[in-house]
Order: sequence, then C-alpha cells, then structure tokens
Amino acid sequence: MTLTLLLSLACSPPAPPAAPPPGAADRTVDCNGGADHTTLNAAIDAASDQDIIDVEPCTYTERVTFDGKSVTLRSTAGAATTIIDPTVAGAVVAVDNGENVGTGLIGFTLTGGTETSSGAAVAMDLSHLRLEDVVITGNTGETIVNGYGGHLELRNVEITGNTITAGGHAIHLHRGSLDASELEIECGAGEYGIYFGHNSGLVDHATITCPATTAVHYEHATGRLQRSRLEGQVSLVSEDGNDEDKVIFENDIFIGSAGLYVFEDGVELRNSILEGGIELDSVLEAVIESNLFLDSACAIDADAATSPFVPEYNDFWNVTAESCQGTVFSGANGNLAVDPML
Repeated sequence: MTLTLLLSLACSPPAPPAAPPPGAADRTVDCNGGADHTTLNAAIDAASDQDIIDVEPCTYTERVTFDGKSVTLRSTAGAATTIIDPTVAGAVVAVDNGENVGTGLIGFTLTGGTETSSGAAVAMDLSHLRLEDVVITGNTGETIVNGYGGHLELRNVEITGNTITAGGHAIHLHRGSLDASELEIECGAGEYGIYFGHNSGLVDHATITCPATTAVHYEHATGRLQRSRLEGQVSLVSEDGNDEDKVIFENDIFIGSAGLYVFEDGVELRNSILEGGIELDSVLEAVIESNLFLDSACAIDADAATSPFVPEYNDFWNVTAESCQGTVFSGANGNLAVDPML
C-alpha cells in the first residue's frame, strides 16, 4: 500500500455536518431596522426556550449573554457578513446561566473579545452550547474558548488569527464534554490547541497547528481523536495510575518532532502516521497497531514501568531505532505490503 493511500485513509472526508434547525424563525434581528429587534440581546430577552432567531447581516457591537435562555441565533447570510464585535471588554459570547440543549450560534464571526482567563470569545460555565459554521478570530486573551462543565458542540468551527498569551489555550475545557468535527485551530503564541481537564471528548476531522507547543493535551481525561492532522506535541497525563483514563487515536497524522507522550494513562493508537515517535512513561495499557512511524531517532520509547504490550503491524521509515528498549517489533521497514491491517 502506498503512502499516498495511507494519507487518504487518515484524512478521509467526514460525514456532512448536521443541518441548521428546520422551520421558520420565531423572531428576527437586523441592526439596520425592519426586523423584530435591532440587537441580539433584545431578541434573546424576548425569546422563549427553543426559539430560533434569524439574524440579518451586520456587525453587532454587543456582548451576547443568553441569560439562561436556550435559544439559537441563526445567521441568514453566513459568518463573512454576520459579525459580533463588542465594544466593551469581556467574552464575545457568555453561556453561563445553566443554558440547555438548543443553545447555539450558526453562521457568525466572533471577534474583538478581550479576557484574561475565562474566554475571550466564548465563556461557558455549566451549560450547553453548539457552534456551527462559526469563525473565531481577532480575539485576545489567555484562553479563546473556555468551558467549565456542561457540553460544547463544534461543527465547522475555525479558531485562527487570535492573540493567545504565552501559556494560554485556543480551547480550554475543564470537566464536561466536547463533541467536535470539522475543526481548525491555530495556537499562535499559546501553549495548547485543546486542553482537556478531567473530562471527555470526541474530535473528528480536525486540523490543529501548534508547531512549537502542544496541539492537544489530556489531563485525567478520556476520549477519541480521529481523522485529524496534529502539528505539535500530543500529550496524555493521568498521574494517579487510573486505568479508566484512556484516549483512542485512529487515522491521525502527527506532524513534528515532539510526537505523542503518555504518562500513567491508557492509549490506543491505530492506522496513524507519526513523526517524532511515541514515548510511554509508566503507561498502564497500550495498544499500538497498524501505524507508520517516520523520521525519528526512536519510534517507540517505553520505559520499564510501562505494562507489557506487543505492538502489531507497524512500519518504520527513516527511523534510527524502532524501540529504545531493544525489542524489534513486527512490520518490515518500508514495506506496507506485508501489513494485512492496512
């Protein structure tokens, strides 16, 4: 099997994103007049739970606060011409009053947010939020999208062109859960693309670019990351020997010399391409099958405290050592034809 075909498997197209909520809008917004309301917050204040609010193209100079209302703001013309750019400091969108399923934004650009730690573009606390066809750019802070508890859904969301302070995050989630597909992230000067803390997440078909830092970090977290391109280190840390903490990687491409690092956690890695190798430190459970390791001094570095495991059907191209522990793993260097799993 050729490397080109393997790359196509790793980045196969995802299923189409879910359609916007069907049906007519319950109310409308146009900052130029001629609609039910001229501001987003006025429409939210007048709405009932599960209402759909259609929003005409404009630059809305206000911070959006849902104030406990589970409603959807739906752009009629898309993110390029429907912009939320507040004129005051703080997050562009706040969802922090127990908002439930049915809370979301479709087709907006979120910009101009300034916040040190709680989310320059989105601040979510113990709530539910869905973002679809949303561009998050031109915001400044330690964290761009911040969530504590609750559930965050992302569909076709771009988080690029923001100013993230050193040590900061494009997405920071503590507890709660994430369900993301068609996601693009750039770290800039920030430390993390996505930071999972004590939670779970599904990430499908993402491009995360953090060449000098960490693309994704899992801290006492579980989840699945698949069909994605990850530039920068990916790290898993448990620190308490919890064998229930496990992350599954399938059909991913790991770019850069930092590779994948796992400490006292569980990991399953299948059908992926890795530069930089994988380092296992006191790992409780490891499954490493049908991967291609590229351009590293050591492809698989497992310390003596890692539970025994047998990597299967892996191949190694331009790798100095397949293992730093002296074990030769199955798979012929540069010959994917011998691998039935691929």
